[in-house]
Amino acid sequence: MFVSARYTCVSLRMPRGYNNPNKEELDRLKCFLICMQTAGRVEDAMLAKSNLNAHFDPVDQILDFHEKQRQAWLKFFSTGEIDGKVIRHEIIESWKRSVRHGLRPDAPKTNVKISHQSIKVIKEKNSELIEASEPVMESLRLAAKDTGFILTLADHNGVVLAVFGDEKALSFAKKNNYVEGCCRTEREVGTNAIGLCLYSKKPVQLSGPEHFNASHHAWTCSSAPVTSPEGELIGAITLSGESNRVHKHTLGMVISAANSISDSLKRKHSIKEKRKADQLIESIFRCISEAIIMVDSKGLILHANHKALHLIGMDIKTLLGQSVSKIFPRNQSLLDAITAGESLNSVEVPIEKNRKRAFLMVKSYVVQDLSGHTGSLLFLTEKKAYLNRVREASGLRAGYCFEDIVGGADSLRRQVELAKTAAASDSRVLITGETGTGKELFAHAIHNASDRKNGPFVAINCAAIPRDLIESEIMGYANGAFTGARQGGQTGKLELADGGTVFLDEISQMPLDVQVKFLRVLQDGTITRLGDTKPIKLDIRVIAATNEDLYEKGVNQGFRQDLYFRLSVVEIQVPSLRDRPGDIERLSTEFLKRNSQKSGRECVQIAPDAMTYLLHYNWPGNIRELENVMEMAELTSHDGAIHAENLP
Repeated sequence: MFVSARYTCVSLRMPRGYNNPNKEELDRLKCFLICMQTAGRVEDAMLAKSNLNAHFDPVDQILDFHEKQRQAWLKFFSTGEIDGKVIRHEIIESWKRSVRHGLRPDAPKTNVKISHQSIKVIKEKNSELIEASEPVMESLRLAAKDTGFILTLADHNGVVLAVFGDEKALSFAKKNNYVEGCCRTEREVGTNAIGLCLYSKKPVQLSGPEHFNASHHAWTCSSAPVTSPEGELIGAITLSGESNRVHKHTLGMVISAANSISDSLKRKHSIKEKRKADQLIESIFRCISEAIIMVDSKGLILHANHKALHLIGMDIKTLLGQSVSKIFPRNQSLLDAITAGESLNSVEVPIEKNRKRAFLMVKSYVVQDLSGHTGSLLFLTEKKAYLNRVREASGLRAGYCFEDIVGGADSLRRQVELAKTAAASDSRVLITGETGTGKELFAHAIHNASDRKNGPFVAINCAAIPRDLIESEIMGYANGAFTGARQGGQTGKLELADGGTVFLDEISQMPLDVQVKFLRVLQDGTITRLGDTKPIKLDIRVIAATNEDLYEKGVNQGFRQDLYFRLSVVEIQVPSLRDRPGDIERLSTEFLKRNSQKSGRECVQIAPDAMTYLLHYNWPGNIRELENVMEMAELTSHDGAIHAENLP
């Protein structure tokens, strides 16, 4: 057993004239008495008891406090037997670990104190813990003032970082090296509140004989763990006093103090992490060329980069904390999407900037942080820049020039010269002619020869759009204009053509009700989206094309005559292919050359019998039909030439 004959040599001599021994000496003498009695040293035991009776209160009075626990402590260290009814399981296990560490229950001055330089280094490493604990421990110290208690803060290694409290208690603790810099782990001093708290990572309250060392039996200690923001154990806070003052509320007070310190560390960590995140976001935002605003799930603005501030004409201090609804008051769909945690694709948002109305296109993307909090990133683009991007992506560019119009017939050349004259102005043009004569090619050429050549070229086939959708396609529509409408509305084709040319093919198929609205576009240069009341100013040139006689159709009330006159400022009549037979051979050769370049095959020739057939054919489909015939004939030819038999 732990207490054996080897401890009978322990000697406790009282100095002469020492008439006022302290509690530490009393506990040591008491432990010596127990050891002598256990070892059968009756004579030495009687001497120890005599000394106790001479200089202290009777032993019976000293052992009266927590007698059952004390007897269990004596029994364990004398016989190894365990009284589980009196001593808690975690205390017994801690005693066993202390014994395995080679510790003695009667060891004097159990606390090992580290050097001044070492404690300085340790305190620097635990500066955040110390700083966070100071206001909490000060409050606890004031609450425990004049109660005989002392307050202790230790790090995760059990090193005491700070001790303060009642002067008498501090003086008594100092005699046992229970001071700043001492180590209170189980391995160093055996079962104690700090060591057991750090070992179990749970709040602990010990009193009297529950301590391993006899010199600690006069104490009651309540200790609670302090955790880092990541939940790791980083220290313990402890309240210690005379054992006869033990109370469960003391532990509750210590637990509350430890939780307050842990919470303070979390708050400081959160502030620090938020500052880091803000700096990271700021750096990222500066690197992004697009204008970005970050908002939370309620639509409150958290951050914005300089480009966004420039677009909306506000400074960062004014913007932060504002609701999106105040910055963009005329677009409820944007705020609805943000609060619903939904993304939104390119909605038009009007803003007031420098006392002028401007339009932005806003995309909203839902984002989520590691804590599960959602927000949105708003990407802002000036409407004009946005439309340019759409035009580029949609290929809204004219692809042909006047050089691409093949033919030498006088009837064709006259119309080409007229078209060139029209291109030099901004006048509206009406191109007429049969199907397949190349009316769209003329429209492309006019645009590319005009001052608008760097602007968009938007072609709209009025016959290809369903009647019930043509107005929304051409004019665009506002948010919620009709069932199934795209959230945020949609930009119409005419808006896409702003700054360039719109080509209305098959204009005769435009419904009369849409003709009325389009007439207004020609009259005042504005459009009003379907479902909206705000007019939008446009700068567009209009070129229209038809294979019908619009004047005749207007007489029969199939087309508005006032619209016809508005469109036909310059009227170009593209001749049919049968009216320019001299161009058939030239066009046929040109189509074969293009096909050869595409396919990589050698260009075939047209045999005389095939050319005779081509020249005498009526060509109801005009140039488009000729192009198709040449492609088919080339595919079916075998000897490098197209013969009449290869023609359909």
